[in-house]
Amino acid sequence: MGQIPSADAPDRIAEWDALVRELEAARAAGELVTPPSQRRDSFSLADGFAVGRRLAERRAAAGTRMAGQKIGLTYRPVWERVGVTHPLWAPVYADGITTDGTFDLKPLALPRLEIEVLFRLRAGLEPGADRRAVAAAVDEVALAFEIVDCHYPDWVCTPADIVADHGFHAGLVVGRAVTVTGDEVVALRDLAVVLGCDGEPTADGSGHDVLGGPAEALVELLASPFAARLEPGDVVSTGALTRGSHPVAPGQRWLASSSGPVDLGTIEVAFV
Repeated sequence: MGQIPSADAPDRIAEWDALVRELEAARAAGELVTPPSQRRDSFSLADGFAVGRRLAERRAAAGTRMAGQKIGLTYRPVWERVGVTHPLWAPVYADGITTDGTFDLKPLALPRLEIEVLFRLRAGLEPGADRRAVAAAVDEVALAFEIVDCHYPDWVCTPADIVADHGFHAGLVVGRAVTVTGDEVVALRDLAVVLGCDGEPTADGSGHDVLGGPAEALVELLASPFAARLEPGDVVSTGALTRGSHPVAPGQRWLASSSGPVDLGTIEVAFV
């Protein structure tokens, strides 16, 4: 999971492993825990990625297949407030991806929804790849709802806490995929979306709100200190088009419609 510094003492490894077990248990039971940064002021992004790497390794050992990555903190105006200079990432898993338009919120703790552009890659991408390489590597795009879930009270946390807690990723509901050219990938910066819940408008946004565009968001991610290689066939969820996430509950039906340079249509999800 990127370039994670080695532990400088055995007690740091023990701390990471204790957090892994606690966050795994919280995810399984839908419970809340104290954010790591509230236990130790020096809990850093390197610590968060080390915990996240251990979580991913344990899921892989249990047979769960990683399917790609999600990009987080893609609304640049919040960076100074939260103390980052680049977006974050976390793994996406195959068993959390659905295309049937339903999503079971049990046993999520504090679920929210984001409407995003999803890439599927035809070619791998190394850290440091530029926009031309990113555009050429994308095979298909689709609208997708990312379901995010926080295991900290009231969503109060630091970026390092987010990375440690699975990047808050819970699953993806994926819409109709469209094969695209490199020029169309770049043009997704001009995509517009309208989001609604149970027939009532909730938010709107555009590709420009995702670090200037979905392709640009992936370029920024690959330039970040903790970037990891992407493999052919990977999916990449590129960040919230409406500048943030929205609380969800069982029984709700959410709809997002798009317009712009690529016809991605609409996507709907019913929560149970």
